[in-house]
Amino acid sequence: MSSVNKKPSDMEKEPQKRSEMKEFINLLLYIVGVIIIALLLNKFVIQKVEVDGPSMNTTLKTGQHLIVEKVTYYFKDPKRSDIVVFTPPGYDDDTLYIKRVIGLPGDKIQIIDGYIYLNGSQYDDKQWMEEILDPGVAEEEITVGEDEYFVVGDNRNDSTDSREFGTIQKSSIMGKAVLRIWPLNKFGTLK
Repeated sequence: MSSVNKKPSDMEKEPQKRSEMKEFINLLLYIVGVIIIALLLNKFVIQKVEVDGPSMNTTLKTGQHLIVEKVTYYFKDPKRSDIVVFTPPGYDDDTLYIKRVIGLPGDKIQIIDGYIYLNGSQYDDKQWMEEILDPGVAEEEITVGEDEYFVVGDNRNDSTDSREFGTIQKSSIMGKAVLRIWPLNKFGTLK
Protein backbone atom coordinates (compact mmCIF):
# COMPACT_ATOMS: atom_id res chain seq x y z
CA MET A 1 0.00 0.00 0.00
CA SER A 2 1.36 3.33 -0.94
CA SER A 3 0.64 6.46 0.99
CA VAL A 4 1.07 10.03 0.09
CA ASN A 5 3.17 11.80 2.53
CA LYS A 6 2.32 15.44 2.97
CA LYS A 7 5.01 17.77 3.91
CA PRO A 8 4.48 19.72 7.12
CA SER A 9 4.45 22.99 5.18
CA ASP A 10 1.54 21.72 2.97
CA MET A 11 -0.45 20.78 6.06
CA GLU A 12 0.02 24.27 7.49
CA LYS A 13 -1.24 25.89 4.25
CA GLU A 14 -4.59 24.03 4.20
CA PRO A 15 -6.17 25.95 7.13
CA GLN A 16 -4.88 29.19 5.62
CA LYS A 17 -6.46 28.32 2.23
CA ARG A 18 -9.78 27.46 3.94
CA SER A 19 -9.66 30.76 5.82
CA GLU A 20 -8.96 32.71 2.62
CA MET A 21 -11.81 30.90 0.83
CA LYS A 22 -14.16 31.67 3.72
CA GLU A 23 -13.16 35.37 3.60
CA PHE A 24 -13.73 35.43 -0.17
CA ILE A 25 -17.20 33.85 0.19
CA ASN A 26 -18.11 36.32 2.97
CA LEU A 27 -16.98 39.25 0.79
CA LEU A 28 -18.98 37.91 -2.15
CA LEU A 29 -22.10 37.50 0.03
CA TYR A 30 -21.61 41.04 1.39
CA ILE A 31 -21.40 42.50 -2.15
CA VAL A 32 -24.50 40.57 -3.28
CA GLY A 33 -26.36 41.76 -0.16
CA VAL A 34 -25.42 45.39 -0.81
CA ILE A 35 -26.58 45.12 -4.43
CA ILE A 36 -29.92 43.58 -3.39
CA ILE A 37 -30.49 46.29 -0.76
CA ALA A 38 -29.64 49.03 -3.29
CA LEU A 39 -32.06 47.57 -5.83
CA LEU A 40 -34.84 47.30 -3.23
CA LEU A 41 -34.23 50.89 -2.06
CA ASN A 42 -34.36 52.10 -5.67
CA LYS A 43 -37.56 50.14 -6.37
CA PHE A 44 -39.53 50.94 -3.20
CA VAL A 45 -37.97 53.84 -1.25
CA ILE A 46 -36.04 56.47 -3.24
CA GLN A 47 -34.88 57.02 -6.79
CA LYS A 48 -32.76 59.61 -8.56
CA VAL A 49 -34.26 61.19 -11.68
CA GLU A 50 -32.97 63.82 -14.09
CA VAL A 51 -35.12 66.69 -15.35
CA ASP A 52 -35.43 66.71 -19.13
CA GLY A 53 -37.37 69.52 -20.75
CA PRO A 54 -38.73 72.99 -19.97
CA SER A 55 -42.16 72.08 -18.56
CA MET A 56 -41.25 72.80 -14.92
CA ASN A 57 -39.24 76.00 -15.53
CA THR A 58 -38.50 78.05 -13.41
CA THR A 59 -38.82 75.61 -10.53
CA LEU A 60 -36.80 72.87 -12.24
CA LYS A 61 -34.51 73.00 -15.24
CA THR A 62 -33.13 70.47 -17.69
CA GLY A 63 -30.11 68.63 -16.30
CA GLN A 64 -31.03 69.00 -12.65
CA HIS A 65 -31.04 65.79 -10.62
CA LEU A 66 -33.75 65.08 -8.06
CA ILE A 67 -34.43 62.53 -5.36
CA VAL A 68 -37.91 61.06 -5.57
CA GLU A 69 -39.29 59.65 -2.33
CA LYS A 70 -41.66 56.71 -2.89
CA VAL A 71 -42.85 55.73 0.60
CA THR A 72 -45.27 58.55 1.50
CA TYR A 73 -47.81 57.75 -1.19
CA TYR A 74 -48.13 54.15 0.08
CA PHE A 75 -49.78 55.65 3.19
CA LYS A 76 -51.09 59.09 2.13
CA ASP A 77 -52.58 60.64 -0.96
CA PRO A 78 -50.75 63.33 -2.95
CA LYS A 79 -51.54 66.89 -1.88
CA ARG A 80 -52.20 69.97 -3.95
CA SER A 81 -48.89 71.57 -5.07
CA ASP A 82 -46.85 68.36 -4.62
CA ILE A 83 -44.32 67.83 -7.41
CA VAL A 84 -44.88 64.26 -8.55
CA VAL A 85 -43.06 61.88 -10.89
CA PHE A 86 -45.38 59.56 -12.82
CA THR A 87 -45.89 57.52 -15.95
CA PRO A 88 -48.34 59.41 -18.22
CA PRO A 89 -51.37 57.57 -19.66
CA GLY A 90 -50.49 55.53 -22.74
CA TYR A 91 -46.75 55.30 -22.01
CA ASP A 92 -44.64 52.46 -20.64
CA ASP A 93 -43.04 52.56 -17.18
CA ASP A 94 -39.74 53.86 -18.60
CA THR A 95 -41.33 57.20 -19.51
CA LEU A 96 -41.53 59.54 -16.54
CA TYR A 97 -42.99 63.03 -16.30
CA ILE A 98 -42.53 65.58 -13.53
CA LYS A 99 -45.52 67.88 -12.86
CA ARG A 100 -47.32 69.71 -10.07
CA VAL A 101 -50.60 68.41 -8.61
CA ILE A 102 -53.41 70.96 -9.00
CA GLY A 103 -56.59 68.88 -8.88
CA LEU A 104 -57.43 66.27 -6.22
CA PRO A 105 -60.16 63.61 -6.33
CA GLY A 106 -63.58 65.28 -6.49
CA ASP A 107 -62.24 68.69 -7.61
CA LYS A 108 -63.72 70.49 -10.58
CA ILE A 109 -61.08 72.03 -12.87
CA GLN A 110 -61.59 74.39 -15.78
CA ILE A 111 -59.38 76.89 -17.58
CA ILE A 112 -61.28 80.10 -18.32
CA ASP A 113 -59.72 83.12 -20.07
CA GLY A 114 -56.24 81.71 -19.53
CA TYR A 115 -56.53 80.94 -15.78
CA ILE A 116 -57.16 77.78 -13.82
CA TYR A 117 -60.41 77.63 -11.91
CA LEU A 118 -60.65 75.15 -9.07
CA ASN A 119 -64.12 74.33 -7.75
CA GLY A 120 -65.51 77.54 -9.26
CA SER A 121 -62.83 79.95 -7.95
CA GLN A 122 -59.70 81.17 -9.68
CA TYR A 123 -56.80 79.07 -8.43
CA ASP A 124 -54.45 81.27 -6.43
CA ASP A 125 -51.22 80.38 -8.09
CA LYS A 126 -49.45 83.71 -8.12
CA GLN A 127 -46.09 82.10 -8.79
CA TRP A 128 -47.34 80.97 -12.24
CA MET A 129 -49.82 83.66 -13.18
CA GLU A 130 -49.00 83.80 -16.87
CA GLU A 131 -52.06 83.44 -19.03
CA ILE A 132 -52.54 79.88 -20.27
CA LEU A 133 -52.77 79.98 -24.05
CA ASP A 134 -54.13 76.45 -24.61
CA PRO A 135 -56.63 75.10 -22.07
CA GLY A 136 -56.75 71.73 -23.85
CA VAL A 137 -59.33 69.35 -22.40
CA ALA A 138 -59.79 71.74 -19.44
CA GLU A 139 -61.64 74.19 -21.68
CA GLU A 140 -64.68 72.24 -20.48
CA GLU A 141 -65.05 71.57 -16.77
CA ILE A 142 -63.37 68.35 -15.64
CA THR A 143 -64.35 66.51 -12.47
CA VAL A 144 -61.32 64.68 -11.09
CA GLY A 145 -62.28 61.06 -10.39
CA GLU A 146 -61.54 58.87 -7.39
CA ASP A 147 -57.81 58.05 -7.14
CA GLU A 148 -57.12 60.55 -9.96
CA TYR A 149 -55.14 63.80 -10.10
CA PHE A 150 -54.97 66.77 -12.45
CA VAL A 151 -51.33 67.80 -12.98
CA VAL A 152 -49.71 70.71 -14.84
CA GLY A 153 -46.20 71.93 -15.50
CA ASP A 154 -45.06 75.14 -13.83
CA ASN A 155 -44.18 76.45 -17.28
CA ARG A 156 -47.86 76.46 -18.23
CA ASN A 157 -47.37 77.29 -21.91
CA ASP A 158 -44.62 74.76 -22.59
CA SER A 159 -45.87 71.64 -20.84
CA THR A 160 -47.53 68.40 -21.88
CA ASP A 161 -49.78 67.64 -18.92
CA SER A 162 -53.37 66.86 -17.87
CA ARG A 163 -54.64 69.47 -20.33
CA GLU A 164 -53.52 67.10 -23.07
CA PHE A 165 -53.74 63.58 -21.63
CA GLY A 166 -56.36 64.08 -18.91
CA THR A 167 -56.12 63.10 -15.27
CA ILE A 168 -53.58 60.58 -14.01
CA GLN A 169 -54.23 57.59 -11.81
CA LYS A 170 -52.66 57.44 -8.34
CA SER A 171 -51.24 54.04 -9.32
CA SER A 172 -49.17 55.73 -12.07
CA ILE A 173 -47.42 58.05 -9.57
CA MET A 174 -43.94 56.77 -8.72
CA GLY A 175 -43.37 59.27 -5.93
CA LYS A 176 -42.87 62.82 -4.76
CA ALA A 177 -39.84 64.87 -5.85
CA VAL A 178 -38.41 66.12 -2.56
CA LEU A 179 -34.78 67.09 -3.04
CA ARG A 180 -32.64 68.67 -5.76
CA ILE A 181 -29.12 67.21 -5.53
CA TRP A 182 -27.53 68.63 -8.68
CA PRO A 183 -26.19 71.15 -9.44
CA LEU A 184 -24.71 71.61 -5.99
CA ASN A 185 -25.38 75.36 -5.95
CA LYS A 186 -29.12 74.55 -6.27
CA PHE A 187 -29.07 71.75 -3.65
CA GLY A 188 -32.12 71.76 -1.41
CA THR A 189 -35.68 70.67 -0.78
CA LEU A 190 -38.41 71.30 -3.34
CA LYS A 191 -41.52 73.33 -2.60
